[in-house]
Amino acid sequence: MRFQILHDIPGRMSLRADVRSMSTEQADILEAWIKTLPGVDRVTVHERTRSVTVFYHGDRRKLCGSLASFTYESAEKSL
Repeated sequence: MRFQILHDIPGRMSLRADVRSMSTEQADILEAWIKTLPGVDRVTVHERTRSVTVFYHGDRRKLCGSLASFTYESAEKSL
């Protein structure tokens, strides 16, 4: 999935998912999957605005690479 970085400071990223719409179930799956990523401390996903806020520690590039590889199909299998 593609994300647009709206705001980025060390330890926190605000993103917008590049999708037309997001259901509550999809937002829950995305949030649960991001929580499993190494270095993620806290995450919130809002389906109405398609916004994602990630609080993290560690390598920002690895986190961005992991987010770019997200698909609902693979996330449902891994959860």
